[in-house]
Amino acid sequence: MPNMEDFAVVVGINKYPEIRSLAGAERDAAQFAEWLGNPNGGDLPTDNIRLILSSNFPTPEGKNQALINFWAKPIQQDIDAAFVEFGIEEKERIGRRLYFYFAGHGVAPDFDNVALLMANASKKRLGSNIGAHEYRSFFHRAAPFDELVIILDCCREFEDKAVPKPPIFVDRTVKDRAYLVQEFYIMAAGYGKKAFEPKKGGERRGLLSQALMEALKERKAALATNNVITAASVKEYLTNRVPKLAEDATLEQKPDIPFAPDMVFGQVPAAPPPPVSAVTQVVIEPALGGEVVLLTNMLEEIDRCAAANTPWALKLDPGIYVLTHLPTNQQKVVDARQPQEVPNEFRFA
Repeated sequence: MPNMEDFAVVVGINKYPEIRSLAGAERDAAQFAEWLGNPNGGDLPTDNIRLILSSNFPTPEGKNQALINFWAKPIQQDIDAAFVEFGIEEKERIGRRLYFYFAGHGVAPDFDNVALLMANASKKRLGSNIGAHEYRSFFHRAAPFDELVIILDCCREFEDKAVPKPPIFVDRTVKDRAYLVQEFYIMAAGYGKKAFEPKKGGERRGLLSQALMEALKERKAALATNNVITAASVKEYLTNRVPKLAEDATLEQKPDIPFAPDMVFGQVPAAPPPPVSAVTQVVIEPALGGEVVLLTNMLEEIDRCAAANTPWALKLDPGIYVLTHLPTNQQKVVDARQPQEVPNEFRFA
């Protein structure tokens, strides 16, 4: 059943007209959104997911290139609009969990903050951003969601000229719930460090996003004990996997994941058992005595059982078998090619 109380805002920006454009951010964002909507993934209803990509916005028209670049999207208002659609201005509580994913350029104005650069950002327009700390603080205080999952696949290079922007919504504190909000905060790189998107199979992928899809979609972060994917198991997988992927690309990158709360992201379904046909009532009447031999359809002996030890319970792999009573040579054919809900009974009298 879909997680009706889970919501997601997923942002991928490839096109930055005034700074270096990216190649893999939109693809990474789309893949994460796909996992969110998959019944075997996040299992969110489609209406609860907002996928915001720079390629979804038309290129502004005009002769003034500087003005065209200025109007590049998405910008902060486009992201805030998604929260408005979810009811951030009308509802005190929206749902259980918010996923916020960003793939694009980022800079670090401070050790505990990331300014997520919008599409029209430039070296002279670093104020076109979303302040990760400011948004996190708002969602903690306002508590519209019980849980926050924040994933930032971007650089955290030093840049003290970028003033992080808060949400445009009126701030509020819900005292009876604010302290209960849990957060899983994943940053692709450490403070002052870069995040990379090397080529993999001809496509560029963010190293963090690649490892994240392995952990979630390929279920490589599932715990061996119970097949459950948790925040703790995802943290452990990313912490080990991202540096390895970077090393394979002759790069260096380590994710920064401060804390893993008690959150579950799914359970790997157990493999179905092999089909078995159960023959639980092989019975030899005491007066008949003797024994029953279990044979393959090529009349090769598999096992035997004396009359005194019947009823004889059997579990057979799919196939055709022959039961032969000795010494009377009575035979019964067992068709075990299909699994059986109701056991068959074979009686020798």
